[in-house]
Amino acid sequence: MKKNSPFISYMFPAIGFCMAVAMLLLAGCNISPTPPSLQIELFARGFTNPTACASPHDGSGRVFVTEQTGTVRVVDSTGNVLKEPFIDISARMVNPFVAYD
Repeated sequence: MKKNSPFISYMFPAIGFCMAVAMLLLAGCNISPTPPSLQIELFARGFTNPTACASPHDGSGRVFVTEQTGTVRVVDSTGNVLKEPFIDISARMVNPFVAYD
């Protein structure tokens, strides 16, 4: 009669142990958690094709909004858009309202 190799003798209990541990760990996991709740909130108006916004995290409450036309506008902490852009490179940009091929 053929005797099983020591490798097989040790592997089956090891695989069984790993599967039992995995089942115990997964039993406490919530496989389908509820997705986070997100809301869209209008904080300022009057932009031309806004592409991104960022806060400097300096306590001022300002938000910088980039526009496709080549300007970076500043929204103050009360929601007012400052008249002068922070940066204006619109002279170097192509017109986004012209159809290009």
